Amino acid sequence: MDKRKCFFVILLLFVTFFANNSALPTDIMESRNIVTAREMVEEGNWLVPTMNGELRLEKPPLPTWVAAIVEPLCPNSLSAQHCAAGVMGVVWTFFLFLLVKFFTRDAIFFFSYYDYFSYYASSYTYRKDCNMGYI
Repeated sequence: MDKRKCFFVILLLFVTFFANNSALPTDIMESRNIVTAREMVEEGNWLVPTMNGELRLEKPPLPTWVAAIVEPLCPNSLSAQHCAAGVMGVVWTFFLFLLVKFFTRDAIFFFSYYDYFSYYASSYTYRKDCNMGYI
């Protein structure tokens, strides 16, 4: 992949995940993730996630750990939590893009995937899923 396409992919991801970041509304799943992260920081228990004193094992702990890392740096900052989720979304998407590139050495398929990736990565639903910790 040439440097221009790589730059375009990174630019598209950062615009998707960080433009108007503070204007994005918080939904129930993201709120639960933030509450769980606050409890991790307050109690010092980073291995077993709890929410309101009860185990919360329905979700993988990685998004909660990232939110817990951000919490002491910027307490009660929703924009900072959105940025942390955005960084994880950018990392995940870029690695997915590189993985598909690695497995599809056929240039025609790769360029069609590149077009699809550009469309999908710029969609609101994808951004929201990354912020909620689904991805």
